[in-house]
Amino acid sequence: MKLHRNIIRRTEVLKRTGKATSTIYEQIRKGLFPKPVKLGPRSVGWVEDEVDDHVAALIEERDQSSAPLDQTHLTQKENNKE
Repeated sequence: MKLHRNIIRRTEVLKRTGKATSTIYEQIRKGLFPKPVKLGPRSVGWVEDEVDDHVAALIEERDQSSAPLDQTHLTQKENNKE
């Protein structure tokens, strides 16, 4: 168990996920994004490892479900240039 856990603020969460604030809060309501930690009366943060794990899970999901890219469109574009 990790004893030292970092808290990151919303701006860092937005950078790491590429998501909008409204999307993050919607996903929290749906149970699809880690819940924030209350830091004070008007501030919250997220556990850094939980956000990183969320992003890693999205990448893993993409990698498991992605089929090889169809590159025939590239060949067609190259043929049109000639």
